[in-house]
Amino acid sequence: MFHCFCIIAIDPSRKLKYRNIGDSAFIIVRNNEIKHESIINPKMPNAPYCLSLCFDPGHRSCLHDRSVDSTSGEFQLEPGDVVISCTDGVWDQYPNKQDLVDDILQNLNAQEEDNILQNLKNLEDFNAQEIANYMREKIAEVHRGPGPVTKGSKKGNKDDASITVIIIK
Repeated sequence: MFHCFCIIAIDPSRKLKYRNIGDSAFIIVRNNEIKHESIINPKMPNAPYCLSLCFDPGHRSCLHDRSVDSTSGEFQLEPGDVVISCTDGVWDQYPNKQDLVDDILQNLNAQEEDNILQNLKNLEDFNAQEIANYMREKIAEVHRGPGPVTKGSKKGNKDDASITVIIIK
């Protein structure tokens, strides 16, 4: 049993602090562009650093890492920033994270009937639940059948897809 995690805390001054181990990650989007991206820290191909419970620590297949193997840092957020944190079930489908942002913008704007090219919304103009719902539907669609397949995953491969979206006011 192993666990990857990305823990984010935002203080009242809008300073984001994080600790990340494994292939869960987050992005900070400002003005529809990725301003900061956490590092996904793989130990080896298809085997990220992770906290694990090993019943036989000497066995070669036991990946036993420690919290000191995680990455941490701080980032100063601004009003309008969008923080998107996801597990690998999402990031495996979007190795280029800007593609995810562009996909969300294109599809949510297309759903707005009154939007014409001159009045397209920015990511922060949508509410966090709309963004998370779209992402959840998109990933469920990919896991059900034909869709982008990346990082060795298989079509229809079921993987966790936890999604958190925060819009800074």
